[in-house]
Amino acid sequence: MPFASLARLVAALVILMGILPAAARAQTGERGSDLGAPRPAPGPETSHAVPPPPSTPDLPAPRYEAPPSLRPADEALAGTQRQLPRALATRLRVLGTNLQILGSRNRQRRVDGVLSVLSGGVSVGFGVWARRDETTERGLARYLFLWGSAGLVRGVVSLALDPRAQEAWAGFRSMPSRDLGEAQERLLFGEEALERIARRARIGRFLDSALNVAVGAAVLPVYLAPKDFNIDQPFDYFVIIGSAISVISGIVTLATPSDAERRWRSYRELVRLEERAAETAHGLRLEGLGVAPRPGGAKRGLRARG
Repeated sequence: MPFASLARLVAALVILMGILPAAARAQTGERGSDLGAPRPAPGPETSHAVPPPPSTPDLPAPRYEAPPSLRPADEALAGTQRQLPRALATRLRVLGTNLQILGSRNRQRRVDGVLSVLSGGVSVGFGVWARRDETTERGLARYLFLWGSAGLVRGVVSLALDPRAQEAWAGFRSMPSRDLGEAQERLLFGEEALERIARRARIGRFLDSALNVAVGAAVLPVYLAPKDFNIDQPFDYFVIIGSAISVISGIVTLATPSDAERRWRSYRELVRLEERAAETAHGLRLEGLGVAPRPGGAKRGLRARG
């Protein structure tokens, strides 16, 4: 196989590995429909309780040992947690759900970053090889350099902005909430962790969007300028389509919040609604009953101020 054909094949693979995952993320986004949604409790059909054996009049009724979850120590701990304010318990549950889901997806983010670095390095290597070969077009070598550099930068940014959601979830899960003070410390830790994850996700989204738009816009002059912008080969159309997909995916990524950002926004909305409900319930203060004269009688009124 001629080297020019091999280089074009490698360039096509680089486009597919670099553009299609970004376009899929931009169009579909990360699934966030389960924001803080508690799992349904198992019903009678899913429980694993063992029915007692039938008793006979000649034998005493059987006695069973209490399972570990119903022993006195655990009952006291569960009772302490149930004594927490309802708003605080709700926030802790929502934070735990969000951190658990984000932590389970953090490993895939690291894998994507490593694969992006590897594909970018391969593209740069083939670009160096294509530049030394005299039969290969100079625009193709520049094209491989451009996409390889973009892949390296994208992978490094993804790894550098790792939010460490798994560590945050492990720390939140290990913190006790036996009394109000411990519950408030756990709440503060969870809020800071979720905000940090959302902030890093927003920075990574902006950088990824800018990189996609810049690379997509720079591909055409880098690849077509040495050819005097003549489109005379099928691979040229493939390059143009890939450049357009890169620009469009960058714009969509910029306009679409990540899953972590949506979860943090949803949590802040929950806190705002709880505070408004508390103000409505406890902020109404009666000032007194007044009587105002009017033609033909009198008008009574009750004044109140929040």
